[in-house]
Amino acid sequence: MEIGEIISESFKYPLNNSTEFLKVAALFVLLVIPAIFSAFMLMSNDSSLAIVSSIILMICYLIFGLIAGGYFLSVMKEGIERSGLIPEYDFAKNIVDSIKVWVLGFIFSLIPMIIIFILAFLVVGIGGSNQNALGAGMVILVIVALILEIIFCIFLTIAILRLAHYDSLSEALSVSALREDLSAIGIGNFILVYIILGLIAGVILFVGVFIMLIPIIGSIIFLMLIIPYVYLALSYGFGLMYSEIV
Repeated sequence: MEIGEIISESFKYPLNNSTEFLKVAALFVLLVIPAIFSAFMLMSNDSSLAIVSSIILMICYLIFGLIAGGYFLSVMKEGIERSGLIPEYDFAKNIVDSIKVWVLGFIFSLIPMIIIFILAFLVVGIGGSNQNALGAGMVILVIVALILEIIFCIFLTIAILRLAHYDSLSEALSVSALREDLSAIGIGNFILVYIILGLIAGVILFVGVFIMLIPIIGSIIFLMLIIPYVYLALSYGFGLMYSEIV
């Protein structure tokens, strides 16, 4: 598929079946409930309500996180298979898959953190009391940290796509396979798709922020329609991109 076709199909995908899309959006009520409770909390200035609101917020976000990560992994799989179908929730599998995604995220964030920590230790040790050397070292450290984050973010995305395709953590963590997949996709194509999808999603979310200015209903539209639309489009888009090499 051409890059333009991938982008076009990605943002058409959530609208393929309005009924299934609304089912997906229903999960996002877990983001609306804490927002409503927070609004009541601000109006009442009741400390007990603040505690209840915080507990409800944590419970809702935990449930949402346990389901959403795995669900959008299944959306990536639909993209890889180019099925065009919006999958239904399979809560047991969604939760297991979410945990797998969290494991990947932890591993791919831990490695650059360790490298950055070691480099920071070296910079402080070498720079010592020399403020100029220390300042220059910190600037270099920030640049290196950004580069590392970008590199590991790219590999994390490929790893998640491999997890969606193979349903295997060992396959997702195969360093040689990750390099081969990235080489097959093409680093330039990958970054271009990543940027274009991100920019379009950013514009949609930016418009959504203004919709949120509408009292109550604006927040509901943003959280239950715009956010799931963007998540579906991005997940499916990355799946389509990966479908080119499987």
